Amino acid sequence: MVAAQGQNNSAAGHIAFTVVLTNNSAQSCTLEGFPTVQLSASGQNVATNQTDGNPPAGAPESLTPTLVTFTAGAAGSFVFQYIDVPSGNQECNSASALEITLPGGGGTVTASANVAPCGGNIYVSPVRAGTAAP
Repeated sequence: MVAAQGQNNSAAGHIAFTVVLTNNSAQSCTLEGFPTVQLSASGQNVATNQTDGNPPAGAPESLTPTLVTFTAGAAGSFVFQYIDVPSGNQECNSASALEITLPGGGGTVTASANVAPCGGNIYVSPVRAGTAAP
């Protein structure tokens, strides 16, 4: 499995984009549930607080996990969202990579992405079929 940043649907104060997961093996596999994402910069972890769900005023994504089958070469995705306007003394630390642990023991993949979520607060949807923008 490989991961890459996909289409976005961002607005003032809110960033949302798909993370495209592509099966690069010759065998089919399945994923179901929420991935776990750790932000990193230059190989070092960046403070990350993940919520499995939607942010305030975010793109409304389904939160019901479904079993997604990835045939050889097929792609699916999940939606990654964050708020980029600080509240109070919140810092918006930059990260250059998403280290993604796939649900159900599917392994770990990394996607390049320049993000700066305030407070390290990120929101993810479950893995879904297709790669459409949020």
